[in-house]
Amino acid sequence: MEQRTTIQKLWNGMIPIELQLAAADAIELLASAVLPDPFQSFYMLIPRINYLPFITGRVKEQWLDPMLELSGIRTMDDKAIKESDIWLEFNGQPLKWHYPAGLLYDMLVSNVDGEPLLPWSLTLHVRKFPVGKLIPQPSTQLMRDMFMAMIKEADFIRNGSTKRVMDLAKSDQMQLLDGLERHSFEKYFAIHSIIVPS
Repeated sequence: MEQRTTIQKLWNGMIPIELQLAAADAIELLASAVLPDPFQSFYMLIPRINYLPFITGRVKEQWLDPMLELSGIRTMDDKAIKESDIWLEFNGQPLKWHYPAGLLYDMLVSNVDGEPLLPWSLTLHVRKFPVGKLIPQPSTQLMRDMFMAMIKEADFIRNGSTKRVMDLAKSDQMQLLDGLERHSFEKYFAIHSIIVPS
């Protein structure tokens, strides 16, 4: 029970973020560095344990697509934004999308007088993906595949084999990944407790 409580406390940790579209991308998309009024910034809470590809769909759907539509730009042809084109940076440094958001925040955001810098201000890009600095083509599916590979590695380090993870039924693997992606503790923990028993 103590393990579940500790994991749930970690699970519930959130980071408020503020997204701003990079000026160069705004100019390329909208022919102006000034965004329409309701789209200057986009705010959201993201789970510390989550990964950036799991939030890009929501950012695209709730911020980028409406911004383009309001500006009279159709999201077709060369102006279309794909989730795999989206990348974020903090203070000029591209964020490694395959690291948990909380780890990135802890590594990159320095505290001033012990106070955290919140909201975490990030620049969102949709063009000129930094191929040499980040793994290309971030997507929900690739993140799910990478997460499964990571838990297999962790299982091997912990137990000397990947048997616990490999013995999971496909439906259990999907439940674990769905729980992580959708931030559903009950779904995630039900399978986590099989892989890492108390």
